[in-house]
Amino acid sequence: MKAKSWKKFVKKKDEEEEKKGPGGVASLASLFLDADQETAPVTDSLPSLESIAEENDTLRGLLAERQALENQMARLTGQDGSS
Repeated sequence: MKAKSWKKFVKKKDEEEEKKGPGGVASLASLFLDADQETAPVTDSLPSLESIAEENDTLRGLLAERQALENQMARLTGQDGSS
């Protein structure tokens, strides 16, 4: 990245920072990318939602409530297969 003058360099640097957005993060996905793999997220090291729910009573309750609401919506819309 050669610049003919320092003004072009500063301008180019500002444009790059604007693309990154607030906090200097290019995208939310970039937070989960491995340094070696720029396109593939690191999902092996992230715990599953179910494993977190095993330890968190509030999350477990919310997941159960969500499932109950999904079942109720399916029943109300006739998408549960009983209609």
